[in-house]
Amino acid sequence: MEEALKRGWASTRIALIMLFTVFALSLVLFLSLGDRKKRVVLFFPKDDLISVSGDFHIIPVREDRGDSMEILLSEALLEPFDYHLNNTVPEGVVINSFIYDKNNNTVYADFSIEMISSNDDNPNRVDPGRMLEILEKNIRFNYRNVQDVRFTVNGQVPYSHVFSGSGT
Repeated sequence: MEEALKRGWASTRIALIMLFTVFALSLVLFLSLGDRKKRVVLFFPKDDLISVSGDFHIIPVREDRGDSMEILLSEALLEPFDYHLNNTVPEGVVINSFIYDKNNNTVYADFSIEMISSNDDNPNRVDPGRMLEILEKNIRFNYRNVQDVRFTVNGQVPYSHVFSGSGT
């Protein structure tokens, strides 16, 4: 009888060790291969539309730094989580193209024309120049190695003497 109990206990221990090993292995795989996310700070305008405040967001981590930056910038085009803050850009603004030059640590982003289109009916509209400053702050704060940020709207440099606002 004692031998049967010892054999039963030994097989139970083996089963528990195997179960723990499988659990530990699946935990390691989940943590290393699962969707990794990181917490970032995005800045949005306060009610005065001049000063900004940080809003925490969770974004997926990508191996390519440029892809991560583009995701961050896309997230900055959305509404803030904090309802006391305002949108940085008007609704409908999209990123037409995004390039991160690793050699020069320079970000190039082109936005749709909605970025600068007139919407005087909205009292919570941020000045288009200020919009670009806030978006640049979001990139520089979260990716401190970025040396230069260059934005265009519909392929043109906003507020330059040749900017037509039509994209043609």
